[in-house]
Amino acid sequence: MPKLPTLFALLCCSLPLLVNAQKADYRKTENGISLTFRNAPGTIDQNLAIEFIRDSIVHIRSTPLNNSVKQSAQLSITDTLQSKSTPHAIEETGNTIHLKNKVLQLSISLLTGQIAFLNPNGDTILCEMPRNAQAFTPGVANGDVFYKIKQDFKISEDEGLYGLGQHQNGIMNYQGKQVTLLQYNTDVAVPMLLSTKKLWALME
Repeated sequence: MPKLPTLFALLCCSLPLLVNAQKADYRKTENGISLTFRNAPGTIDQNLAIEFIRDSIVHIRSTPLNNSVKQSAQLSITDTLQSKSTPHAIEETGNTIHLKNKVLQLSISLLTGQIAFLNPNGDTILCEMPRNAQAFTPGVANGDVFYKIKQDFKISEDEGLYGLGQHQNGIMNYQGKQVTLLQYNTDVAVPMLLSTKKLWALME
């Protein structure tokens, strides 16, 4: 039984057949890869930046093109002083690009932007759904302009999901549940999930 690395990530495993689809442009960066999707039929127009913070920590940023919302400060501290460059390789195979190091591999579809996380043996740890038109919806509250974010992952039925802060709803395992992340009275919103598969996800 292969040991799964602890994965910390900021963002199903079957890709639709897209003929003559426009592939994303990409370039290598110091700690990962940057991709730009334009007029791709399987996803929204977006910039996608993926970088290793540590061997088992990945920082992923998706920003819609023609962004109408001013970027705010990040919740997590992932600047270059705290990022530790790790040896990694980038390989392109067909419509997929692979970003891998000694403990983790990311497979990114150049047609849809869908990301799958795999261990060194090629076993899927986590897989997301492609971002669609509902991924970023502009919203306004108390004069603040922001994006409402929607992101979907494929998880197993027996997987437990914990975290998200302090809420007065009597729920511990959020598998199949819904919670509103707002700060008020005795509710404390913390946009971090911990899976029983030893995965962490911080959404910022």
